[in-house]
Amino acid sequence: MNLPPEPEYLPKRITSDVITETLSYIQNNEYFLQIKAIILLGSTSSMRAEELYQLTVDDIDLDTRTVRINHNPNHGQSTKTKRSRVSFFTDEMKQALTEYIEFYEK
Repeated sequence: MNLPPEPEYLPKRITSDVITETLSYIQNNEYFLQIKAIILLGSTSSMRAEELYQLTVDDIDLDTRTVRINHNPNHGQSTKTKRSRVSFFTDEMKQALTEYIEFYEK
């Protein structure tokens, strides 16, 4: 019996137009600031969804625009590569996160 060939996987490329369109679509959502921050952080720092879910506030440094992505299975944190790393994010992401934090603290 011959097995079927492995499917070819082509990751979807997310453009700035797609991000803008997505943000426009959810603009009236009550969680808009939170969703915007997550979308921009994921798209600008190349983080996987699971890595985003595992972040803590202490992992993000707004001053240096860096995020620590930790691989520590003992604390429920894992990465595909099984290695921790540091990534960076844009000024736009910094502004979005600052707006969300200000909203959340109120």
